[in-house]
Amino acid sequence: MEKVKEFKGLIDQNEDLSSIYPVFKSIKDNTDKLYNTLSLGNDESSEVMATKMANQLLQPKLERKPGDGNHLANVKSDGSIKFFNIEFNKLKDSTDLLNDFAVRQSAIALNFDKIWG
Repeated sequence: MEKVKEFKGLIDQNEDLSSIYPVFKSIKDNTDKLYNTLSLGNDESSEVMATKMANQLLQPKLERKPGDGNHLANVKSDGSIKFFNIEFNKLKDSTDLLNDFAVRQSAIALNFDKIWG
């Protein structure tokens, strides 16, 4: 997100590039769409931007299963089960979400203990 923010600043400062070259217009349109989708301001930190992006990826998946306010079961290899009450507000308010979240290929990894444990 640091690079996205940096690039958006450069494109915004050189608007004539996007009017002359289609590739820059496309990049400007895409960064503007990202900022609008995430409700970002130009002065937000890249960490805040990345946290909003992580929430944008996680919420639709968690809405399908188990849903806000419902429970998710984690079955460990030893057969023990731990239940987590999934509350979206805790996800949004997590100060350490970026350290507890990863995307690997098509799998989303999340440390449920730190957020809902």
